[in-house]
Amino acid sequence: MVEDLTALAARANKLPAGEPVLDRARARGVRAVEIAVAAVKVDPTLLEERDGRGWNLGLLAELIRQMRPLARQAALALEHARLTDASGQAEEFRRLGRISPLAPDELDALSERAVEIAEDLAAAALPDWNTPRRIRERSERLLPEPRFLAQLAQQLAAAVRPAAELAYPAPAAIRLSALADQLHAEATRPQRRCAAPGCQNAIDTADTGRPRKYCGATCRQRARRANRSRGAGGPRGDEGFDLEPKPGPQP
Repeated sequence: MVEDLTALAARANKLPAGEPVLDRARARGVRAVEIAVAAVKVDPTLLEERDGRGWNLGLLAELIRQMRPLARQAALALEHARLTDASGQAEEFRRLGRISPLAPDELDALSERAVEIAEDLAAAALPDWNTPRRIRERSERLLPEPRFLAQLAQQLAAAVRPAAELAYPAPAAIRLSALADQLHAEATRPQRRCAAPGCQNAIDTADTGRPRKYCGATCRQRARRANRSRGAGGPRGDEGFDLEPKPGPQP
């Protein structure tokens, strides 16, 4: 994945330029990759896509990939507009081929989204990723879903029941029956849900101290943005880590 980030940086630097909207998109693409690289240096566990926090890396790569053809379409749309203003010849319009008039606006929105995704990734970076607390949290995220445990408990209980219901069950039958009960109890253990918009991740109820509201820093960042859009202050906490002060409006 580190090699993928290097390739992603090269791809962002090769985005078309020469027009304000193209220059702006390219600058945002380059900045987004730089933020992602910095985030991974702070917290290499972001590369573990299985636990969900590294999902934004894949999304960012896809956005950068989409920006290249969209930038070409935007350049054609801008050239078409110039020819229209200058009363260009029909042959000049034909050379441009099919035009997507909305491409410049779409490119602007896509590049802005790339920076937002990178900032979410940066917010999820944990400088203390290798401490016992963070390792335990990572272990929790990697656990099977309760639904999987419930199915496993049901299958194990059904499989061992004929042996366990005999008058003198084998010790293994007793152990396996107890294991099925433990799996069922774990699957049905009460769980809080993340308070971030659109997230249903479970939060372990065994936490001590102040109860957590969010499953991680990415969701805290999402909730902060949602609150700001409503004119409210964002949530506070110590789980997230911004790699740098939030910049002003992107160019």
